[in-house]
Amino acid sequence: MARLGPWECRRSAAQRPAVCEPSSVMARPPSPGPGPQRLSKREFFQRRLGVLVVVALVIVALVIAGFALVGFRLARSGSLPRIHVAGVDVGGLDRDAVEAKLRDLGRRRGMESIEVVRPRVEGLRAARETYPRLRLGYSFDTKATTERVFELGRHTNPLAALADHVRASFTTLHVKPVETVDPESLDEWVGGVGEALAVTPVEGDIVFRGGEVQPVMPRPGAVVEEEAFTDAARRAALTPGDQTIEVRLEEVSPDMTAKTVKRAAARARKILSRPITLRRAGDEVSLHPADISAALSTRTVAGPDGPRLKFQVDPDELQDRVGDTLDALQRLPADAGFTISGGAVRVIPGRLGLAVDHEAVAERLLRIATSKDRTGRAPVTKQEPEFSTSEAQDLDIDERVSTFTTEHACCEPRVHNIHRIADLIDGTVVKPGETFSVNAAVGERTRAKGFLPAPAIYEGEYVDEVGGGVSQFATTMYNTIFFGGYEFVEYKAHSYYISRYPPGREATLSWPSVDLAFRNDSDAGIYIDTSYTDTSITVSFYGSTDVDVESSSAPPHNHTDPPVQCRANRALAWGERRVVQEGAQGFDITVRRIFIRSGQRESEEFFTRYLPEPRIVEQRTCR
Repeated sequence: MARLGPWECRRSAAQRPAVCEPSSVMARPPSPGPGPQRLSKREFFQRRLGVLVVVALVIVALVIAGFALVGFRLARSGSLPRIHVAGVDVGGLDRDAVEAKLRDLGRRRGMESIEVVRPRVEGLRAARETYPRLRLGYSFDTKATTERVFELGRHTNPLAALADHVRASFTTLHVKPVETVDPESLDEWVGGVGEALAVTPVEGDIVFRGGEVQPVMPRPGAVVEEEAFTDAARRAALTPGDQTIEVRLEEVSPDMTAKTVKRAAARARKILSRPITLRRAGDEVSLHPADISAALSTRTVAGPDGPRLKFQVDPDELQDRVGDTLDALQRLPADAGFTISGGAVRVIPGRLGLAVDHEAVAERLLRIATSKDRTGRAPVTKQEPEFSTSEAQDLDIDERVSTFTTEHACCEPRVHNIHRIADLIDGTVVKPGETFSVNAAVGERTRAKGFLPAPAIYEGEYVDEVGGGVSQFATTMYNTIFFGGYEFVEYKAHSYYISRYPPGREATLSWPSVDLAFRNDSDAGIYIDTSYTDTSITVSFYGSTDVDVESSSAPPHNHTDPPVQCRANRALAWGERRVVQEGAQGFDITVRRIFIRSGQRESEEFFTRYLPEPRIVEQRTCR
């Protein structure tokens, strides 16, 4: 039967009228005819009806979907149910609650650990360092992730939005968080961790301990392959949970070879094999290997075949270790001086000193240590004396200018102090223009300096104090200054007159305020010579002068009687009196110093007022 199209007619066996039915087999396209075929009206209306039915069904479906979507939206004002972000349930929550949960998630994700493992390398165990994810430049975008959560069920496409609501009713929806890694922060972290995990190659060296040689052999190091490390770190930063990164290492060879170290160690053992000897002018000292090794070290220098070890001796360490030993080869300088013989002054020449040059010894030591007999000359430098022979001669000290002597009783404690201060000042040289101070030269009188307790005047009474009695030396020197014609800078007479001293020509001394000082206002130097016997003290000045000095004084005047002081002593009987101090009159006196130069006379006056020394009487009561 021929195919007629979508409808097919066939005749029954009984030759009934033909029945037309839809064909189950698509008809072949009609053969091209002389023109287009037109549908019948029935066929046209049938087709239009089919289209209208489909459109109606679609509209109905859309209306139903719209009502369903509106219903879902009204019922679900927050996020859709069953939404999880990285395992955290944020379904059915309002925006603030979702943000709070995601913010907490971001903090936890940022603090998850990234462990970096360096495998074991030669000579070192494996290393592990742990860092929070935030250190890698990781950041969790809470706002953007929240927007992703609330996009579900709120698409502009209502069907897609409805599909989200339907799926959220039956299954869990997973939203991927918005996470980033800052490239600059990641690179900085990778660089720092790589540097911390890198193994610096060990260059060869020699260590010296107690004269023993301990070679340190070179050992390779390793650096982290940074590019691979960066890629692994970026992946780990964006992967949830604690992560572990095992870095890959690239070996770095040392510059020095083991052969170089062995050769240096052999030379070091030769240097420290035996003591070495240093000599100077017949004197010699030995330096032992343990002492030498304490100052011995190495430094790396360039060589034709690569770096090598060069030995060096630290002069400061050498001096700390063997300075006292090397002092035996030194000679201290001696200052020039003066001696008095038969009243004449003679210059004692100064002497150069010889000091061991520790820097030169350090430079020469290695050469001596590798020589055949291990013996060498100690290098020294000359040391000029502080006061040279020529300086002493230039002072023109050639005669005695002045001298003075005072007497004292023998063998009292104060005599010891007088002699002690004389010894400390003896031999002093005062150059032209200089000022000499007794307190500055001697300092405080103490037992440590050899002074003893002895009577001294304190507030009108005699009391014991260390250094008591030195005022007699001050009075003796005062008169030597006076008759030498030198300028007084500071002095003070005793408050009460003491009969063993010349009236108006005496001085007291105390620490630190009462001083005796003068200025050498001559063109020549002054050499101070002190001498003493059991009963006297003498101070002499030697120098050069063209002036004679005389002294004259007016009679004492303006006498004042001593006051009487009562002191209670309960040990005395009623009416009993005891005189503790007799007392003495006070008075005024003027002394004139006369300068005689080329027949011309000039003078200056010194006024002194002595207070009356009180008479002190003890009795049972002073009322």
